Amino acid sequence: MLSSIQSPFSLLYMIVRFGRLKHSGRDFNQERSDTLQTLKAFVPEPTSPLIPMGWLSPVKTLFMKNAYMRNIITQAALAKETVTPHGGHLHVPFLNVSYIRIAKSGSTSLGYAVLKVIYPGLSTIPLDNKEINFLIDANIRRSVSASDNNDIFFTVVRNPFARIVSVYRDYVENPSRENVFDDYLFGILSSGLSFRDFVKRVEGIPDLLKDPHVKPQHYFIDYYRKRNSNVVMLKIEKPDEVNSFLSIYGLEMPVLNASAEAYDYRDYYDRDTFEMISRMYRTDVKMFRYEQEQRALREFLQAHQK
Repeated sequence: MLSSIQSPFSLLYMIVRFGRLKHSGRDFNQERSDTLQTLKAFVPEPTSPLIPMGWLSPVKTLFMKNAYMRNIITQAALAKETVTPHGGHLHVPFLNVSYIRIAKSGSTSLGYAVLKVIYPGLSTIPLDNKEINFLIDANIRRSVSASDNNDIFFTVVRNPFARIVSVYRDYVENPSRENVFDDYLFGILSSGLSFRDFVKRVEGIPDLLKDPHVKPQHYFIDYYRKRNSNVVMLKIEKPDEVNSFLSIYGLEMPVLNASAEAYDYRDYYDRDTFEMISRMYRTDVKMFRYEQEQRALREFLQAHQK
């Protein structure tokens, strides 16, 4: 209870101390929209909004031209998105199977495998990882409808101690690389942070507000479990089991988004970061049975850090 009380104040403190009021200027939504224009054949028809929003466009455009107002609008949209309960799955109608996407757990490869079954023509078009993820976003279903209510849902989880290091390496460690957190929570997860500072700031963010890349993995399947959906949970560390399950449905997982260089995630840890991440992902460790990996990392640190 104490940590849940402290988290909002910790977040406010971090925003005041490390955040910025000015938007970076990157228009992610426009970038995605422009990309999907060239891939219309693989994008489902959007549903019309219940309330016409056209009259708001001039107002929104005016506000978005101001870097400070744009930042406030962005933060409000992010907050609404993260705290609203919803699912996130790709549905294959003729196979009665759906993949629940969990960021940084092989989601690009798995999503691409599912999309190629939904859209056979996709296999003939060369796509980069960003284009694949934009297509996954466009095809994601946020709720269970009558057409997929009887699906077998599956997902792939990852050792949380390795997962967060992967996030850090991909988006934060190297200041010259594109950072998906640029405009997230006023930029408190800025590029170039040390791993310790990154973990400390992520821990200070309430779970509901955590970006999908660092959100505990059980949140991605809670929506389905509460609806008594049948969810098969696989581990990315057991590729034979993953591929065996996928083969039942004629799915084949390609290797995408792999690190260009080999590394040992354990080298990023010290005892403090280990304890922070153990607290932050304690439910994941227990639910997905990563206790052995947790013990092994603790023993590694005891042996290598005196």
